[in-house]
Amino acid sequence: MAKVCINIHRDNSRKCHTALNLRTFEILGSGQILISDRVVGIDELFEVGKEIIVCENGDEFLDNVERYLFDDKARQRIAEAGYSKIIHAHTITHRAKQLQKIIAKELPL
Repeated sequence: MAKVCINIHRDNSRKCHTALNLRTFEILGSGQILISDRVVGIDELFEVGKEIIVCENGDEFLDNVERYLFDDKARQRIAEAGYSKIIHAHTITHRAKQLQKIIAKELPL
Protein backbone atom coordinates (compact mmCIF):
# COMPACT_ATOMS: atom_id res chain seq x y z
CA MET A 1 0.00 0.00 0.00
CA ALA A 2 1.28 3.47 -0.87
CA LYS A 3 2.14 5.88 1.93
CA VAL A 4 1.05 8.91 -0.12
CA CYS A 5 -1.37 9.12 -3.06
CA ILE A 6 -1.49 11.98 -5.52
CA ASN A 7 -4.20 13.13 -7.91
CA ILE A 8 -3.51 15.59 -10.69
CA HIS A 9 -6.48 16.66 -12.79
CA ARG A 10 -6.39 17.49 -16.49
CA ASP A 11 -5.95 21.17 -17.28
CA ASN A 12 -9.37 21.51 -18.92
CA SER A 13 -11.21 19.91 -15.99
CA ARG A 14 -9.79 22.31 -13.37
CA LYS A 15 -12.07 25.11 -14.55
CA CYS A 16 -15.44 23.37 -14.69
CA HIS A 17 -17.82 23.04 -11.78
CA THR A 18 -17.62 19.24 -11.77
CA ALA A 19 -13.84 19.11 -11.89
CA LEU A 20 -13.25 16.46 -9.22
CA ASN A 21 -12.61 13.05 -10.70
CA LEU A 22 -13.60 9.75 -9.10
CA ARG A 23 -10.00 9.10 -8.07
CA THR A 24 -10.46 11.73 -5.35
CA PHE A 25 -13.25 9.70 -3.73
CA GLU A 26 -11.63 6.32 -4.39
CA ILE A 27 -8.35 7.23 -2.71
CA LEU A 28 -9.96 8.86 0.32
CA GLY A 29 -12.49 6.02 0.53
CA SER A 30 -9.65 3.50 0.69
CA GLY A 31 -8.27 5.22 3.78
CA GLN A 32 -5.23 6.82 2.14
CA ILE A 33 -3.95 10.37 2.37
CA LEU A 34 -4.53 12.31 -0.83
CA ILE A 35 -2.41 15.15 -2.16
CA SER A 36 -4.29 16.85 -4.99
CA ASP A 37 -4.02 19.87 -7.20
CA ARG A 38 -6.58 22.63 -6.64
CA VAL A 39 -9.78 22.24 -8.65
CA VAL A 40 -13.11 24.02 -8.54
CA GLY A 41 -15.31 22.69 -5.75
CA ILE A 42 -12.70 20.84 -3.72
CA ASP A 43 -12.98 23.36 -0.87
CA GLU A 44 -16.76 22.87 -0.80
CA LEU A 45 -16.53 19.11 -0.33
CA PHE A 46 -13.45 18.69 1.85
CA GLU A 47 -11.70 20.59 4.61
CA VAL A 48 -8.34 21.31 3.02
CA GLY A 49 -5.43 20.58 5.33
CA LYS A 50 -7.56 18.36 7.55
CA GLU A 51 -9.19 15.81 5.20
CA ILE A 52 -7.17 16.36 2.02
CA ILE A 53 -3.96 18.16 1.06
CA VAL A 54 -4.24 20.59 -1.85
CA CYS A 55 -1.28 22.06 -3.73
CA GLU A 56 -1.00 25.08 -6.00
CA ASN A 57 2.20 24.12 -7.85
CA GLY A 58 4.84 21.46 -8.37
CA ASP A 59 7.15 22.68 -5.62
CA GLU A 60 4.31 22.52 -3.12
CA PHE A 61 3.50 18.98 -4.31
CA LEU A 62 7.09 17.87 -3.73
CA ASP A 63 7.25 19.50 -0.31
CA ASN A 64 4.00 17.83 0.79
CA VAL A 65 4.94 14.42 -0.58
CA GLU A 66 8.23 14.57 1.31
CA ARG A 67 6.54 15.79 4.50
CA TYR A 68 3.85 13.13 4.59
CA LEU A 69 6.16 10.29 3.59
CA PHE A 70 7.99 10.80 6.86
CA ASP A 71 5.34 12.24 9.19
CA ASP A 72 3.42 9.08 10.03
CA LYS A 73 1.12 10.66 12.63
CA ALA A 74 0.03 13.57 10.42
CA ARG A 75 -0.39 11.27 7.42
CA GLN A 76 -2.57 8.88 9.40
CA ARG A 77 -4.63 11.69 10.96
CA ILE A 78 -5.42 13.23 7.56
CA ALA A 79 -6.10 9.84 5.96
CA GLU A 80 -8.56 8.95 8.73
CA ALA A 81 -10.31 12.34 8.48
CA GLY A 82 -10.63 11.99 4.69
CA TYR A 83 -12.01 8.48 5.04
CA SER A 84 -14.51 9.64 7.65
CA LYS A 85 -15.70 12.44 5.35
CA ILE A 86 -16.26 9.96 2.51
CA ILE A 87 -18.19 7.53 4.72
CA HIS A 88 -20.36 10.27 6.24
CA ALA A 89 -20.99 12.44 3.18
CA HIS A 90 -19.83 11.02 -0.15
CA THR A 91 -20.96 7.43 -0.66
CA ILE A 92 -23.09 6.23 -3.57
CA THR A 93 -26.06 6.26 -1.18
CA HIS A 94 -25.50 9.97 -0.53
CA ARG A 95 -25.36 10.67 -4.29
CA ALA A 96 -28.53 8.60 -4.90
CA LYS A 97 -30.44 10.52 -2.23
CA GLN A 98 -29.19 13.81 -3.66
CA LEU A 99 -30.30 12.76 -7.14
CA GLN A 100 -33.67 11.68 -5.79
CA LYS A 101 -34.19 15.15 -4.23
CA ILE A 102 -33.25 16.88 -7.48
CA ILE A 103 -35.66 14.72 -9.48
CA ALA A 104 -38.46 15.22 -6.97
CA LYS A 105 -37.95 19.00 -7.13
CA GLU A 106 -37.80 19.17 -10.92
CA LEU A 107 -40.45 16.53 -11.69
CA PRO A 108 -43.03 16.58 -8.91
CA LEU A 109 -45.45 13.68 -9.16
